Amino acid sequence: MKSECLMTPLKSGDKIAYPGGAIVLGGHAQGLGIIRSLGRRGVNVFLIDETAACIGRFSKYCTRFFHVPEMKQENGLLAFLKKLAEREDIKG
Repeated sequence: MKSECLMTPLKSGDKIAYPGGAIVLGGHAQGLGIIRSLGRRGVNVFLIDETAACIGRFSKYCTRFFHVPEMKQENGLLAFLKKLAEREDIKG
């Protein structure tokens, strides 16, 4: 599956606010890079990780952190995402 990036590169100091946000699964080294990249562009970033000790949760670009111990179990992650969607009134 090929993904397309709809965001244009920003000049230093530019910030664009995007409605909604992005969910990042896993907040260690690669997740932290994703969080920073999206956050610098004004995207709200919601981090989900199975451990509370992940470094991504401490990034200034991490809007909210959710500790989900059963993240690697498909049913556990899906159940959490459904509850989150209901609680936050997320559509789509």
